[in-house]
Amino acid sequence: MNEAARETVCIADVVFGIDYDHSEFALTSNREMQLFSTHGKPDVTIQQNSAAIPYSLVKDAELIFASGDMWSVRQGQSTTMLTLMTPNFSSDIERLMVFDLDFHRGEFFMRHARPRKRRPDPLEYPLGQVLMVSLLSRGRGLMFHALGIEHRGNGYLFAGNSGHGKSTLGGLWRDKARILNDDRVIVRFVDGQFWLYPTPWHGTLPDLSVARAPLTKIFVLSRGQENHSRPLTQAEAICFLLQRAFPPLWSRDGMAFTMDFLAQLVPAVPCYELAFVPQESVVDFIQCMK
Repeated sequence: MNEAARETVCIADVVFGIDYDHSEFALTSNREMQLFSTHGKPDVTIQQNSAAIPYSLVKDAELIFASGDMWSVRQGQSTTMLTLMTPNFSSDIERLMVFDLDFHRGEFFMRHARPRKRRPDPLEYPLGQVLMVSLLSRGRGLMFHALGIEHRGNGYLFAGNSGHGKSTLGGLWRDKARILNDDRVIVRFVDGQFWLYPTPWHGTLPDLSVARAPLTKIFVLSRGQENHSRPLTQAEAICFLLQRAFPPLWSRDGMAFTMDFLAQLVPAVPCYELAFVPQESVVDFIQCMK
């Protein structure tokens, strides 16, 4: 019998224990997951299953959400399933995660084994991100499409969709601040404080940090002819941030928590709209803001 081996990583104070058989343990994780390695007790345990994907189990589950990029969420009688289809629009499932309803334990299946230089990663994009969104929506927090930085003890969140300049702005901050992530960051409320957390799912900048930062300002990005900011009303901030967040659209309870979370976040942290030109002057502009 193969000897089991466990890899443990911590993302936004959620600890994942990933169990592999001995043959897989000889391989290495990707660089991002290695950075998030920890020795903590898992909140979520994922067992790699080398058996064939259980298509009958998937077929009997109810489809509750289908995305536009081939992943979906299904609900069984006592399980939640995250599926990733093959990219050729066939009915083949490339990856499958099956969890109990509390998301404490799950199994990870792959369509077929391939020669690889690193071990299979259940937390790889996109299913790892979908799992994280599901876990956050159970009273933990919210993931944003955003650049996150820490500057002199202050955490800044720059929320923007593709093309809004997150990575460009991150590049301008690189020599002046600690980059947490230029594409996916998480906000949680812990011990009376909103905190900004990095994730392994980054954009074009390879910079990653594993340390959280206290969230002190939020910016909603837009391009402009000059550097300009204005305070957002609470209604504007909630609307803009929801458009730049990753809410659990497949869960009524999760969406209720998301809206409550934003309603608590926006009054507590100053929120601004930021139009900027992609030059170093925007860094000085932000630092001079009161």
